[in-house]
Amino acid sequence: TEKSPSDAFAAVKPLLEKHCFSCHGPEKQEGNLRLDTLQGLSVGGKTGAVLVPGKADESLLITAIRRTDPTLEMPRLDRVPVHPATTKFAIDGV
Repeated sequence: TEKSPSDAFAAVKPLLEKHCFSCHGPEKQEGNLRLDTLQGLSVGGKTGAVLVPGKADESLLITAIRRTDPTLEMPRLDRVPVHPATTKFAIDGV
C-alpha cells in the first residue's frame, strides 16, 4: 500500500529532527530548505521537493544521505551520519 505524504512525513520526522533541523528547521533554512513541515518537504529548497512518499529511491533526501551526489551530501561530515536504510524504511515502509 502506498503511503500518504503525511504518513511518510510522520515516519521520517524523528530522523529529520535529530539530524537536519539545526540547518533546515524553523530557525534556519540553508538552501531555502525547511524539513520540519510536510509543506517544506513537498516544496523543497533550491533543488525541489525532497520526499517522494513510498518511493525512497526517487527522493532527494535519500540521495543526500547516501552521498551519491556531491552537491547534496548531507548531513555535513561534521555531524552524525544517517543510515540510508533507516530513512528508506521510514519513507517506503518496507
